Amino acid sequence: MPNRKPKVPSYRLHKPSGQAVVTLDGRDHYLGPFHDRQSRAEYDRLVAVWLHNGRRLPPVATEEPVAATVNELILMYVRYAEEHYATRRTTADIMRHIKAAMSPLRKLFGPEPAEAFTPLKLEALRRAYVAEGWTLGTVNDRVKIIKRAFSRAVVEGLVRPDVSKALEEVKNLRRGETSARGPRKVRAVPEEHIAAVLPHVTPPVRAMIELQNCTGMRPTETCIMRGCDLDMTGELWIYRPAFHKTEHLDIEREVTLGPKAKEIIKPFLRKNLEEYLFQPAEAVEADRTKRRQNRKTPLWPSHLARYRRRRKQRPAVQRDRYTVDVYRRAIERACRQAWLHPEEVALLAQTPEKRRYKVRAQWRRANRAKLTAWNREHTWTPHQLRHTCGTRIRREFGVEASRIVLGHQHVAATEIYAERDTAVAKTVMAKLG
Repeated sequence: MPNRKPKVPSYRLHKPSGQAVVTLDGRDHYLGPFHDRQSRAEYDRLVAVWLHNGRRLPPVATEEPVAATVNELILMYVRYAEEHYATRRTTADIMRHIKAAMSPLRKLFGPEPAEAFTPLKLEALRRAYVAEGWTLGTVNDRVKIIKRAFSRAVVEGLVRPDVSKALEEVKNLRRGETSARGPRKVRAVPEEHIAAVLPHVTPPVRAMIELQNCTGMRPTETCIMRGCDLDMTGELWIYRPAFHKTEHLDIEREVTLGPKAKEIIKPFLRKNLEEYLFQPAEAVEADRTKRRQNRKTPLWPSHLARYRRRRKQRPAVQRDRYTVDVYRRAIERACRQAWLHPEEVALLAQTPEKRRYKVRAQWRRANRAKLTAWNREHTWTPHQLRHTCGTRIRREFGVEASRIVLGHQHVAATEIYAERDTAVAKTVMAKLG
Protein backbone atom coordinates (compact mmCIF):
# COMPACT_ATOMS: atom_id res chain seq x y z
CA MET A 1 0.00 0.00 0.00
CA PRO A 2 1.55 3.38 -0.98
CA ASN A 3 2.60 5.80 1.75
CA ARG A 4 0.00 8.47 2.34
CA LYS A 5 0.96 12.12 2.49
CA PRO A 6 1.04 13.33 6.14
CA LYS A 7 -2.07 15.25 7.03
CA VAL A 8 -2.04 18.96 7.79
CA PRO A 9 -4.65 20.37 10.22
CA SER A 10 -7.49 21.88 8.22
CA TYR A 11 -8.86 25.39 8.04
CA ARG A 12 -12.34 25.13 9.69
CA LEU A 13 -15.34 27.22 10.67
CA HIS A 14 -16.11 27.78 14.34
CA LYS A 15 -19.91 28.11 14.08
CA PRO A 16 -20.66 29.80 17.44
CA SER A 17 -18.29 32.72 16.71
CA GLY A 18 -18.15 32.66 12.90
CA GLN A 19 -14.35 32.66 13.02
CA ALA A 20 -11.87 30.43 11.26
CA VAL A 21 -10.04 28.00 13.51
CA VAL A 22 -7.17 25.50 13.26
CA THR A 23 -6.20 22.95 15.91
CA LEU A 24 -2.48 22.58 16.53
CA ASP A 25 -0.92 20.62 19.41
CA GLY A 26 -4.44 19.96 20.79
CA ARG A 27 -5.24 23.68 21.09
CA ASP A 28 -7.62 25.75 18.97
CA HIS A 29 -6.16 28.88 17.36
CA TYR A 30 -8.71 31.45 16.19
CA LEU A 31 -7.65 33.19 12.99
CA GLY A 32 -10.33 35.81 12.29
CA PRO A 33 -13.45 35.92 10.11
CA PHE A 34 -14.02 32.71 8.16
CA HIS A 35 -13.05 32.86 4.45
CA ASP A 36 -11.34 36.21 5.03
CA ARG A 37 -7.99 36.88 3.36
CA GLN A 38 -6.27 37.76 6.62
CA SER A 39 -7.49 34.60 8.33
CA ARG A 40 -6.18 32.53 5.41
CA ALA A 41 -2.78 34.25 5.70
CA GLU A 42 -2.68 33.63 9.46
CA TYR A 43 -3.56 29.97 8.87
CA ASP A 44 -0.70 29.61 6.36
CA ARG A 45 1.72 31.27 8.79
CA LEU A 46 0.81 29.10 11.77
CA VAL A 47 0.93 25.85 9.76
CA ALA A 48 4.32 26.81 8.24
CA VAL A 49 5.77 27.46 11.71
CA TRP A 50 4.26 24.20 12.97
CA LEU A 51 5.77 22.16 10.12
CA HIS A 52 9.17 23.89 10.33
CA ASN A 53 9.38 23.14 14.05
CA GLY A 54 8.76 19.41 13.56
CA ARG A 55 4.96 19.47 13.68
CA ARG A 56 4.99 21.34 16.96
CA LEU A 57 4.59 25.02 17.75
CA PRO A 58 7.51 26.67 19.54
CA PRO A 59 6.91 27.39 23.22
CA VAL A 60 5.44 30.77 24.04
CA ALA A 61 7.53 32.81 26.44
CA THR A 62 5.54 33.61 29.56
CA GLU A 63 8.17 35.94 31.01
CA GLU A 64 10.05 38.81 29.42
CA PRO A 65 13.25 37.39 27.89
CA VAL A 66 16.60 38.34 29.38
CA ALA A 67 18.63 40.58 27.05
CA ALA A 68 21.55 38.77 25.40
CA THR A 69 25.05 40.06 26.13
CA VAL A 70 27.78 40.72 23.61
CA ASN A 71 29.61 37.64 24.90
CA GLU A 72 26.57 35.47 24.08
CA LEU A 73 26.37 37.07 20.63
CA ILE A 74 30.05 36.28 19.99
CA LEU A 75 29.58 32.66 21.06
CA MET A 76 26.52 32.35 18.82
CA TYR A 77 28.29 33.75 15.76
CA VAL A 78 31.45 31.65 16.21
CA ARG A 79 29.35 28.48 16.41
CA TYR A 80 27.30 29.57 13.39
CA ALA A 81 30.44 30.36 11.36
CA GLU A 82 32.04 27.00 12.19
CA GLU A 83 28.95 25.25 10.82
CA HIS A 84 28.33 27.66 7.92
CA TYR A 85 31.91 27.53 6.59
CA ALA A 86 32.49 23.86 7.42
CA THR A 87 32.60 22.79 3.76
CA ARG A 88 35.11 25.46 2.74
CA ARG A 89 38.70 24.43 2.16
CA THR A 90 39.81 27.62 3.91
CA THR A 91 37.71 27.12 7.06
CA ALA A 92 40.73 27.49 9.37
CA ASP A 93 41.73 30.82 7.80
CA ILE A 94 38.16 32.16 7.94
CA MET A 95 37.77 31.24 11.61
CA ARG A 96 41.13 32.78 12.46
CA HIS A 97 39.97 36.12 11.00
CA ILE A 98 36.63 35.92 12.81
CA LYS A 99 38.20 35.17 16.19
CA ALA A 100 40.76 37.94 15.70
CA ALA A 101 37.91 40.40 15.13
CA MET A 102 35.91 39.13 18.12
CA SER A 103 38.73 39.22 20.66
CA PRO A 104 38.84 43.06 21.08
CA LEU A 105 35.02 43.14 21.03
CA ARG A 106 34.89 40.70 23.94
CA LYS A 107 37.50 42.65 25.95
CA LEU A 108 35.82 46.04 25.48
CA PHE A 109 32.09 45.27 25.49
CA GLY A 110 31.68 41.57 26.44
CA PRO A 111 29.42 41.89 29.55
CA GLU A 112 27.23 44.66 28.06
CA PRO A 113 23.81 43.98 26.48
CA ALA A 114 24.06 43.35 22.75
CA GLU A 115 21.15 45.70 22.04
CA ALA A 116 23.12 48.54 23.66
CA PHE A 117 25.90 48.22 21.06
CA THR A 118 25.65 51.49 19.13
CA PRO A 119 27.53 52.85 16.09
CA LEU A 120 29.66 54.97 18.46
CA LYS A 121 30.81 51.79 20.21
CA LEU A 122 31.60 50.22 16.85
CA GLU A 123 33.78 53.23 16.03
CA ALA A 124 35.51 52.83 19.39
CA LEU A 125 36.14 49.19 18.54
CA ARG A 126 37.54 50.25 15.17
CA ARG A 127 39.97 52.60 16.90
CA ALA A 128 41.14 49.65 18.97
CA TYR A 129 41.78 47.73 15.74
CA VAL A 130 43.87 50.64 14.44
CA ALA A 131 45.82 50.81 17.72
CA GLU A 132 46.76 47.14 17.34
CA GLY A 133 48.61 48.03 14.13
CA TRP A 134 46.34 46.38 11.57
CA THR A 135 46.34 47.72 8.04
CA LEU A 136 43.51 49.82 6.64
CA GLY A 137 42.04 46.94 4.63
CA THR A 138 42.19 44.58 7.60
CA VAL A 139 40.46 47.10 9.87
CA ASN A 140 37.59 47.46 7.39
CA ASP A 141 37.32 43.68 7.03
CA ARG A 142 37.15 43.24 10.82
CA VAL A 143 34.35 45.82 11.05
CA LYS A 144 32.42 43.93 8.34
CA ILE A 145 32.70 40.75 10.42
CA ILE A 146 31.17 42.56 13.42
CA LYS A 147 28.32 43.84 11.24
CA ARG A 148 27.66 40.31 9.93
CA ALA A 149 27.62 38.98 13.48
CA PHE A 150 24.91 41.46 14.52
CA SER A 151 22.99 40.77 11.31
CA ARG A 152 23.00 37.08 12.20
CA ALA A 153 21.93 37.94 15.75
CA VAL A 154 18.78 39.51 14.29
CA VAL A 155 17.95 36.20 12.61
CA GLU A 156 18.60 34.35 15.87
CA GLY A 157 16.37 36.76 17.76
CA LEU A 158 19.12 38.09 20.04
CA VAL A 159 18.84 41.76 19.00
CA ARG A 160 16.30 44.01 17.32
CA PRO A 161 16.62 44.69 13.59
CA ASP A 162 17.20 48.40 14.16
CA VAL A 163 20.42 47.63 16.09
CA SER A 164 21.98 45.90 13.09
CA LYS A 165 20.63 48.53 10.69
CA ALA A 166 22.20 51.35 12.73
CA LEU A 167 25.63 49.69 12.54
CA GLU A 168 25.45 49.82 8.74
CA GLU A 169 25.78 53.61 8.99
CA VAL A 170 29.44 53.16 10.00
CA LYS A 171 31.20 53.41 6.64
CA ASN A 172 34.60 52.03 5.66
CA LEU A 173 37.68 54.06 6.51
CA ARG A 174 39.60 55.58 3.63
CA ARG A 175 43.16 56.79 3.31
CA GLY A 176 43.67 60.15 4.94
CA GLU A 177 40.92 59.54 7.50
CA THR A 178 42.91 57.36 9.87
CA SER A 179 46.40 56.61 11.07
CA ALA A 180 46.10 52.97 9.96
CA ARG A 181 48.82 52.15 7.48
CA GLY A 182 47.80 51.23 3.97
CA PRO A 183 48.61 47.81 2.53
CA ARG A 184 51.95 47.38 0.79
CA LYS A 185 51.31 46.97 -2.91
CA VAL A 186 52.35 43.57 -4.24
CA ARG A 187 54.73 44.05 -7.15
CA ALA A 188 55.87 41.70 -9.90
CA VAL A 189 59.21 39.96 -9.36
CA PRO A 190 61.95 40.81 -11.88
CA GLU A 191 63.06 37.80 -13.90
CA GLU A 192 66.66 38.18 -12.72
CA HIS A 193 65.54 37.92 -9.09
CA ILE A 194 63.72 34.67 -9.86
CA ALA A 195 66.78 33.24 -11.62
CA ALA A 196 69.02 34.17 -8.67
CA VAL A 197 66.89 32.14 -6.24
CA LEU A 198 66.53 28.93 -8.27
CA PRO A 199 70.02 27.49 -7.43
CA HIS A 200 69.25 27.73 -3.69
CA VAL A 201 65.97 25.76 -3.58
CA THR A 202 65.15 22.05 -3.77
CA PRO A 203 63.96 20.51 -7.08
CA PRO A 204 60.23 20.49 -6.14
CA VAL A 205 60.30 24.14 -5.06
CA ARG A 206 62.22 25.06 -8.19
CA ALA A 207 59.60 23.31 -10.33
CA MET A 208 56.76 25.10 -8.53
CA ILE A 209 58.44 28.50 -9.02
CA GLU A 210 58.97 27.89 -12.73
CA LEU A 211 55.43 26.53 -13.12
CA GLN A 212 53.88 29.55 -11.42
CA ASN A 213 56.01 31.92 -13.46
CA CYS A 214 54.82 30.52 -16.79
CA THR A 215 51.15 29.79 -15.93
CA GLY A 216 50.17 32.44 -13.35
CA MET A 217 48.59 29.88 -11.02
CA ARG A 218 47.86 30.69 -7.41
CA PRO A 219 50.34 29.19 -4.89
CA THR A 220 47.65 26.90 -3.49
CA GLU A 221 46.76 25.57 -6.94
CA THR A 222 50.44 24.77 -7.51
CA CYS A 223 50.89 22.98 -4.19
CA ILE A 224 47.84 20.67 -4.62
CA MET A 225 48.56 19.51 -8.17
CA ARG A 226 47.94 15.77 -8.69
CA GLY A 227 48.01 13.48 -11.70
CA CYS A 228 44.26 12.82 -11.49
CA ASP A 229 43.61 16.56 -11.89
CA LEU A 230 45.44 16.70 -15.24
CA ASP A 231 43.76 16.15 -18.60
CA MET A 232 46.66 14.98 -20.79
CA THR A 233 44.64 13.85 -23.83
CA GLY A 234 45.30 16.89 -26.02
CA GLU A 235 48.39 18.70 -27.24
CA LEU A 236 47.92 21.20 -24.42
CA TRP A 237 47.21 19.79 -20.98
CA ILE A 238 44.33 21.08 -18.84
CA TYR A 239 44.70 21.29 -15.08
CA ARG A 240 41.53 21.45 -12.96
CA PRO A 241 42.44 22.01 -9.28
CA ALA A 242 40.61 19.92 -6.70
CA PHE A 243 39.67 23.19 -4.98
CA HIS A 244 40.39 26.84 -5.58
CA LYS A 245 39.71 30.30 -4.22
CA THR A 246 36.37 31.00 -5.95
CA GLU A 247 34.79 27.53 -5.95
CA HIS A 248 32.12 28.66 -3.44
CA LEU A 249 30.88 31.06 -6.14
CA ASP A 250 30.32 28.14 -8.55
CA ILE A 251 33.18 29.34 -10.76
CA GLU A 252 35.15 26.65 -12.57
CA ARG A 253 38.92 26.95 -12.73
CA GLU A 254 40.95 25.53 -15.62
CA VAL A 255 44.66 26.12 -16.20
CA THR A 256 46.06 25.47 -19.66
CA LEU A 257 49.57 23.98 -19.60
CA GLY A 258 51.77 24.63 -22.61
CA PRO A 259 55.02 22.95 -23.72
CA LYS A 260 57.17 24.67 -21.10
CA ALA A 261 54.81 23.78 -18.24
CA LYS A 262 54.56 20.18 -19.45
CA GLU A 263 58.34 19.77 -19.38
CA ILE A 264 58.42 21.08 -15.82
CA ILE A 265 55.74 18.65 -14.64
CA LYS A 266 56.82 15.44 -16.41
CA PRO A 267 59.68 14.51 -13.99
CA PHE A 268 57.24 14.67 -11.07
CA LEU A 269 54.39 12.54 -12.50
CA ARG A 270 53.61 9.50 -10.33
CA LYS A 271 52.10 6.06 -10.86
CA ASN A 272 49.54 6.72 -8.15
CA LEU A 273 47.44 9.52 -9.64
CA GLU A 274 46.02 10.45 -6.23
CA GLU A 275 49.45 11.49 -4.89
CA TYR A 276 50.58 15.09 -4.97
CA LEU A 277 53.30 15.83 -7.51
CA PHE A 278 55.45 18.03 -5.29
CA GLN A 279 56.22 16.40 -1.93
CA PRO A 280 58.48 17.99 0.70
CA ALA A 281 59.38 14.65 2.31
CA GLU A 282 61.28 13.57 -0.79
CA ALA A 283 63.15 16.86 -0.97
CA VAL A 284 64.14 16.61 2.70
CA GLU A 285 65.36 13.04 2.28
CA ALA A 286 67.39 13.97 -0.82
CA ASP A 287 68.97 16.87 1.06
CA ARG A 288 69.89 14.62 4.00
CA THR A 289 71.42 12.08 1.66
CA LYS A 290 73.52 14.74 -0.03
CA ARG A 291 74.72 16.14 3.29
CA ARG A 292 75.70 12.68 4.55
CA GLN A 293 77.68 12.04 1.39
CA ASN A 294 79.56 15.29 1.93
CA ARG A 295 80.35 14.61 5.60
CA LYS A 296 83.99 14.90 6.55
CA THR A 297 83.56 12.97 9.81
CA PRO A 298 82.03 9.49 10.20
CA LEU A 299 78.42 9.06 11.28
CA TRP A 300 78.70 7.44 14.71
CA PRO A 301 75.86 5.48 16.40
CA SER A 302 75.53 8.27 18.97
CA HIS A 303 74.74 10.68 16.12
CA LEU A 304 71.99 8.39 14.82
CA ALA A 305 70.49 8.02 18.30
CA ARG A 306 70.44 11.80 18.76
CA TYR A 307 68.75 12.29 15.35
CA ARG A 308 66.08 9.73 16.25
CA ARG A 309 65.35 11.51 19.56
CA ARG A 310 64.99 14.86 17.79
CA ARG A 311 62.56 13.43 15.26
CA LYS A 312 60.36 12.02 18.03
CA GLN A 313 60.30 15.39 19.79
CA ARG A 314 59.29 17.28 16.65
CA PRO A 315 55.52 17.69 16.11
CA ALA A 316 53.93 15.69 13.31
CA VAL A 317 53.64 17.75 10.12
CA GLN A 318 51.96 17.18 6.80
CA ARG A 319 54.58 15.80 4.42
CA ASP A 320 52.53 14.55 1.50
CA ARG A 321 52.39 18.02 -0.07
CA TYR A 322 53.65 21.54 0.35
CA THR A 323 51.48 24.10 2.08
CA VAL A 324 51.61 27.71 0.98
CA ASP A 325 53.42 28.69 4.19
CA VAL A 326 56.11 26.02 3.73
CA TYR A 327 56.48 27.00 0.09
CA ARG A 328 56.83 30.69 1.02
CA ARG A 329 59.40 30.00 3.75
CA ALA A 330 61.51 27.96 1.33
CA ILE A 331 61.63 30.93 -1.06
CA GLU A 332 62.43 33.36 1.76
CA ARG A 333 65.38 31.20 2.89
CA ALA A 334 66.64 31.03 -0.68
CA CYS A 335 66.37 34.82 -1.01
CA ARG A 336 68.51 35.29 2.11
CA GLN A 337 71.12 32.95 0.64
CA ALA A 338 71.07 34.61 -2.77
CA TRP A 339 71.42 38.18 -1.46
CA LEU A 340 73.80 38.39 1.48
CA HIS A 341 74.35 41.78 3.08
CA PRO A 342 77.47 43.50 1.59
CA GLU A 343 78.97 44.06 5.05
CA GLU A 344 78.46 40.38 5.89
CA VAL A 345 80.11 39.31 2.63
CA ALA A 346 83.12 41.56 3.28
CA LEU A 347 83.44 40.28 6.85
CA LEU A 348 83.35 36.62 5.81
CA ALA A 349 85.96 37.23 3.10
CA GLN A 350 88.40 38.43 5.79
CA THR A 351 87.61 35.63 8.26
CA PRO A 352 89.27 32.17 8.21
CA GLU A 353 86.91 29.36 7.28
CA LYS A 354 87.00 27.74 10.74
CA ARG A 355 85.74 30.91 12.45
CA ARG A 356 83.14 32.03 9.87
CA TYR A 357 80.15 30.40 11.55
CA LYS A 358 80.81 32.08 14.91
CA VAL A 359 81.72 35.45 13.38
CA ARG A 360 78.61 35.47 11.18
CA ALA A 361 76.35 34.68 14.17
CA GLN A 362 77.90 37.51 16.20
CA TRP A 363 77.54 40.00 13.33
CA ARG A 364 73.90 39.08 12.76
CA ARG A 365 73.01 39.51 16.44
CA ALA A 366 74.69 42.93 16.51
CA ASN A 367 73.08 44.12 13.25
CA ARG A 368 69.63 42.54 13.50
CA ALA A 369 67.66 45.68 12.54
CA LYS A 370 69.91 46.41 9.56
CA LEU A 371 69.72 42.79 8.38
CA THR A 372 65.92 42.70 8.75
CA ALA A 373 65.53 45.79 6.56
CA TRP A 374 67.89 44.31 3.95
CA ASN A 375 66.03 40.99 3.84
CA ARG A 376 62.66 42.72 3.56
CA GLU A 377 63.90 44.66 0.55
CA HIS A 378 65.38 41.60 -1.20
CA THR A 379 62.74 38.96 -0.40
CA TRP A 380 59.78 38.05 -2.58
CA THR A 381 56.88 35.62 -2.11
CA PRO A 382 55.11 33.06 -4.34
CA HIS A 383 52.09 35.40 -4.61
CA GLN A 384 54.26 37.85 -6.54
CA LEU A 385 54.93 35.25 -9.24
CA ARG A 386 51.27 35.49 -10.25
CA HIS A 387 51.73 39.24 -10.68
CA THR A 388 54.85 38.64 -12.78
CA CYS A 389 53.05 36.28 -15.15
CA GLY A 390 50.00 38.55 -15.40
CA THR A 391 52.14 41.59 -16.20
CA ARG A 392 54.09 39.71 -18.89
CA ILE A 393 50.93 38.44 -20.58
CA ARG A 394 49.33 41.88 -20.46
CA ARG A 395 52.41 43.45 -22.07
CA GLU A 396 52.53 40.92 -24.91
CA PHE A 397 48.86 39.97 -25.50
CA GLY A 398 46.70 42.57 -23.76
CA VAL A 399 44.68 42.82 -20.56
CA GLU A 400 41.88 40.52 -21.77
CA ALA A 401 44.32 37.66 -22.37
CA SER A 402 45.78 38.27 -18.92
CA ARG A 403 42.29 38.12 -17.39
CA ILE A 404 41.53 34.76 -19.02
CA VAL A 405 44.83 33.14 -18.04
CA LEU A 406 44.66 34.33 -14.43
CA GLY A 407 41.05 33.11 -14.15
CA HIS A 408 39.41 36.43 -13.25
CA GLN A 409 35.75 37.18 -13.94
CA HIS A 410 36.28 40.92 -14.37
CA VAL A 411 39.08 43.05 -15.80
CA ALA A 412 39.10 45.14 -12.60
CA ALA A 413 40.61 42.18 -10.72
CA THR A 414 43.23 41.74 -13.44
CA GLU A 415 44.27 45.38 -13.06
CA ILE A 416 45.49 44.48 -9.56
CA TYR A 417 47.67 41.59 -10.73
CA ALA A 418 48.87 42.81 -14.14
CA GLU A 419 50.81 46.06 -13.87
CA ARG A 420 50.63 48.63 -16.63
CA ASP A 421 53.56 48.91 -18.99
CA THR A 422 54.83 52.49 -18.58
CA ALA A 423 57.43 52.12 -21.33
CA VAL A 424 54.90 53.20 -23.99
CA ALA A 425 54.01 56.35 -22.06
CA LYS A 426 57.67 57.21 -21.62
CA THR A 427 58.32 56.77 -25.35
CA VAL A 428 55.38 59.00 -26.30
CA MET A 429 56.25 61.74 -23.83
CA ALA A 430 59.91 61.66 -24.86
CA LYS A 431 58.78 62.69 -28.35
CA LEU A 432 55.83 64.95 -27.54
CA GLY A 433 56.43 66.24 -24.06
